Amino acid sequence: MTPSQRTHRDATLASRPEQLPYDRVLSARVLLQHGNSYTVCLDQGGEHIARRAPSCLLAPQPSDRVLVALVPEAFVVAVLERDGARPAEVVFDGDAVIRSRAGRIDLDAEEGVRVTTRKAFEIVSSTMSLCSGKAELWVEELTAVAARARASFDQVGVVAVTIDTVAERIVERAARVYRFVSEFDQLRARHFDHRAEHSAKITGENTVVAARQVARMDGEQIHIG
Repeated sequence: MTPSQRTHRDATLASRPEQLPYDRVLSARVLLQHGNSYTVCLDQGGEHIARRAPSCLLAPQPSDRVLVALVPEAFVVAVLERDGARPAEVVFDGDAVIRSRAGRIDLDAEEGVRVTTRKAFEIVSSTMSLCSGKAELWVEELTAVAARARASFDQVGVVAVTIDTVAERIVERAARVYRFVSEFDQLRARHFDHRAEHSAKITGENTVVAARQVARMDGEQIHIG
């Protein structure tokens, strides 16, 4: 800048003392927030309406000390100081993508991590692992589809109003099975085979054994009555 140009600039600024020169980055204090704009008070004096620049991911809050760029519009480009008791909030105005092109992304928090969305939440991955000391799942409707499923539990408790199971084959193996039915127990099958290695017992106040064609009792000893 030549001496004549510098003299012309100083004379222009002197004729407008209430205005600050543009193309400057100044510190300021946030007074009010209205939408995506903020009323800031410059440390050098004067108030401006500043918009949050896309590069300022940390959303400013009232009483924050921020960095304001005058270009010539006023933009909040960074948050310099904030009360430590208030949480830091990263805000995007539209769709956002966090991507690592050659590595992984870790979310590490001492107290916990919460994900909140008003619509859909999706996890797309070739492999997913969940490791937790205690897990709780609360859903209104659950649908699970898998080619294969394997589960291992030390103890399982299920409380349900209705359970419907449809399968081509069911195989159960247990050392002891206890079933307590308070009202009605029904089995309908084309063929059924119950075998006991040692003893079999059927007891009822009224017992009926009926066959349309053949009813057979076979044993070394048969006691009736």
